[in-house]
Amino acid sequence: SATFENNMIFDNIKIWNYAKTNFSDRFIEGTNLNVSPSVSITAPGQNESYACGDLITIKAEASDSDGTVSKVDFYINSELIASDSSAPYETVWSNTNAGAYSIKASATDNNSASTLSAAVEIAVTSRIIPDTVRNFSASTLPNAVKLKWQPGVNMLPFAGTCKYYIYRSTSSAVNTAGAYYAVKTGENSDDESLVYMDRDAARGVTYYYRIVTIGPAGARSADSAEVSGRSGDMLKINNSFCKINEGKRPEISFRNEDSAIKKIRLQIIDLASGKIIFTSPESDFTGNFSYRWENALQVKSGVYYVEILVKKHNEDYGVISRERIVVVK
Repeated sequence: SATFENNMIFDNIKIWNYAKTNFSDRFIEGTNLNVSPSVSITAPGQNESYACGDLITIKAEASDSDGTVSKVDFYINSELIASDSSAPYETVWSNTNAGAYSIKASATDNNSASTLSAAVEIAVTSRIIPDTVRNFSASTLPNAVKLKWQPGVNMLPFAGTCKYYIYRSTSSAVNTAGAYYAVKTGENSDDESLVYMDRDAARGVTYYYRIVTIGPAGARSADSAEVSGRSGDMLKINNSFCKINEGKRPEISFRNEDSAIKKIRLQIIDLASGKIIFTSPESDFTGNFSYRWENALQVKSGVYYVEILVKKHNEDYGVISRERIVVVK
């Protein structure tokens, strides 16, 4: 047989041999023509990056036009790491130390002809343990608990690629060993803060939260500090349903355990017009607040909102709770 360009072996043909003097000896009998197999790596992709300790699945496609593929060998930096004799051709590489690696696959057919694939280059980097989140806080809203935090310092370059596992409990010392309650992903805001609104928090119930950061390579941070918050603080009107008779003087009470609240007032809004029809004087807040709506005689039948506004330290007033009240004749 004779081997020519593209690894083709020509058989069953006669080759003229000028070196022979006898005419009949100038032809060399061969055997059958064999075409080498084809092979290519389908995973991982070119220039992909992994972290130390990752399990990397290597896959290849191989075929033989005039026979069968007997095996596919996998090489890392020219070192054989595995062989697979049946499709799908793949292996899992687990010895992933930091460095640059070249992956190739070699396919061998049933006539022992072989072909080496093009190389796929990958990088394995050291795994970064994320820093714990910073400035984690919880604040109360009428129908939710607002969680806000900033990424750990070494996670700032990876905005949008981290995951934040949020753990919640109705008792202190939140357990982060089990399933997380919620997960937050996404880009940081302009001040590097991220926000999650816990809208499933039952009204008036105190919840405790911790956050764990999952880095871009899957490494896990230490637990955050624990914070607490509640949704829809205890706003009551006449200690009953929010329905009063026209001309009555409803007593509105409010309770909150947030020691950061310094000042409080309420306002009543006409739902039909959207106008504020009453605002109470500002009061110091010590955990409980009550106010009797003395001008109720001026209020006609309709639907109104009672809103509680609070001020924390030097912040502006913000609505912390809202309740609907119906005035009937």
